[in-house]
Amino acid sequence: MIFKLCLFSGLLLFYNAILFPCTDTAEIKAPKKLTFKKLYTLKGHVDVVQFLKILKDEVLISGSADTTMRAWSMEGTCIKKLYNSRGWINKIIELSDGRIACGANGGGINIWNMEKNSYITLPNLKKENYYGNSVIQLANGNLAFSTWKGDINVWDIEKDTCVKTTALKEHAAWISSLIELKDSNYLATSSWDSNIRIWDASNDKISSIRTLFGHTDCVNAVVQIDEKRLASASDDKTIKIWQIDCNENKATLSGHDDGVYALIIVDGKIISGSRDKTVKIWDSESKNCLLTIPCEDKIHSLEFSAKNQYLFVGQSGGNIEVFQIFL
Repeated sequence: MIFKLCLFSGLLLFYNAILFPCTDTAEIKAPKKLTFKKLYTLKGHVDVVQFLKILKDEVLISGSADTTMRAWSMEGTCIKKLYNSRGWINKIIELSDGRIACGANGGGINIWNMEKNSYITLPNLKKENYYGNSVIQLANGNLAFSTWKGDINVWDIEKDTCVKTTALKEHAAWISSLIELKDSNYLATSSWDSNIRIWDASNDKISSIRTLFGHTDCVNAVVQIDEKRLASASDDKTIKIWQIDCNENKATLSGHDDGVYALIIVDGKIISGSRDKTVKIWDSESKNCLLTIPCEDKIHSLEFSAKNQYLFVGQSGGNIEVFQIFL
């Protein structure tokens, strides 16, 4: 009798598993193990490498506090050296027409023609109050840039005029990074006042609609993981993951031993660079650290070539270490 009951129970469980599968019991796969190898080091800059950008033609552009930009091939050759007369380079973007725009601490936004090795500074952006820090091109073609004074301006390149500015200087310190949220009229900024702000740029004045509190020191970067989440990097040694549509801090990633200065997203993974001389790759879903890469110097900038799986690491002494990451 006992045997028959056990047999019946076993058959019942078997059929229930087939007819009513439970997603909670689905197999949870372990994170894929990542590996890397060091390829080479790009040498030429003599001060902090502030920013790195890979152009559409797979040329790497580096911007430095030594007031120069350099163009590098994927093989590690310096193709061009460009001198920026308006101070150190803070941010580099490739415009839709192929030109390069960069923000500089000496004021204004320079727009470079790489083929002619020449640039223009929009005349009305030469004023002292337009210290271009972080610059992006919006979906409508205009430039948006943040300044040392903690405000945001939107500039019509063709008309050389400011078409929008912040209603109030909401940040209490300079804005360290600026992004446009995908498929929206919203911007996001990080600041040395330890906060992240979400801005509505759909009206004549750019207005702050949400503030994300949680970091305890300067916030150096903010990036968008997906349509619902942001990630931020701070001098408090952490990376935080945020829900965009509310003020909720979804997770805090700890593991760096010094301030986190650089942050990029690759295939949903968070890559962070710190003054502790390490790069870490994090799974944004499980929040696990998948890989730690030791580097030669303090890290200030990161860029990734999806085509070659190359990770470029800009450092405080002026070098750029290059690693191949096996994702």
